Amino acid sequence: MNLNSLILMKKLLTLGLVLTAVGAYAQTVVVAPSADTSNRITARLAADFTRVIAEYTEEVANIQDRVRQGTLTAEAAQEKRDSLDGYLSMRLETVESVASAWAEQTAKRFGAAGQFVAEDSSSVGEDDEDGVSLDLKDGKLELNLKRKKWKRDFNQSSMYFGYGNWFPTGSSAGATPYSGSGALDQSFVFNYSIQHANRLFAKKSPLWVRTGFAVNAESFYFRDAVAPFRDRLEGGIDFPVIPNVDVENIRQNYLSYGSLELPVSLVFNGSRKGTKGLTVAAGAFGGVRIGRANHYLRYRDGNRDLHVEQTYGPFALNRFNYGLTAEVGYRGWFVSGRYHLNPVFTGPAGSVPDVQSASLGLKIAI
Repeated sequence: MNLNSLILMKKLLTLGLVLTAVGAYAQTVVVAPSADTSNRITARLAADFTRVIAEYTEEVANIQDRVRQGTLTAEAAQEKRDSLDGYLSMRLETVESVASAWAEQTAKRFGAAGQFVAEDSSSVGEDDEDGVSLDLKDGKLELNLKRKKWKRDFNQSSMYFGYGNWFPTGSSAGATPYSGSGALDQSFVFNYSIQHANRLFAKKSPLWVRTGFAVNAESFYFRDAVAPFRDRLEGGIDFPVIPNVDVENIRQNYLSYGSLELPVSLVFNGSRKGTKGLTVAAGAFGGVRIGRANHYLRYRDGNRDLHVEQTYGPFALNRFNYGLTAEVGYRGWFVSGRYHLNPVFTGPAGSVPDVQSASLGLKIAI
């Protein structure tokens, strides 16, 4: 008998023991209708269980007889045993599912009749499944029901990869160089957050409030051969053309900055854990820029030599940022968006582009 057969026989013996023990417990309950129904169902399940064992044993004996008689080779016999094990496993799963459903319903009836006390949920792990367990205590058989625990809170970290641009706003839109979305080729956002969620209201409420801490990095990639330059007299920002550099020779040209953020959002998720199934969330964030911004330029000159230039400074970027977020997804995968309500640059009117940043991307919970 191979390993698979031994495993199946072990499962069969275990199932038989459980059915016998549950039937014995049902007979000890002083609730006549429930006990009578349980006895009949126990008998039916026991009959199914006995039939499965008998058919399997008969088939195995038949295969062994044919091998001894020489009418079946060892290889063919092993194939038949494997096929028989697969069929038996499928039938066993069917009997197990029926037995489990019946046992759970039986336990609930006993509880309604005052004959059954559910196991304390505090002693059940968060990932325990609903089901019935049999225990021996002081020589007596006890039936315990394990129930799934509805989480009240959870911790979660996530990564957001966004693609976007900046967009003109206000009456000065288009009045200064690079004030429109055409000024950029694209922008990229990376956001890593650690958040804590608390369930609101009832124990099984689908509403959660989620707060946390995030690190955000955003990079603006320029379309033309320009470099941001801080006008110290005006206190604004300008984008002069880079001398002797053609746009065709530019490999990378972007302005990037990092910030620390505090996000908060209202989440709809009706699952037990709060992280399964469909999730819809909307919220806001507020943050502060950290360190200096960085302008990175990588290009080739007329001799095809590669040059890299990095400049650090404030670049008239807004020190503070705040905005709105929204996301919808399934399990740990989300389509998410961010929109900054504050302008990207700050300075006297007319000295900076009046633009705001927005992005749309993929968020992954880890």
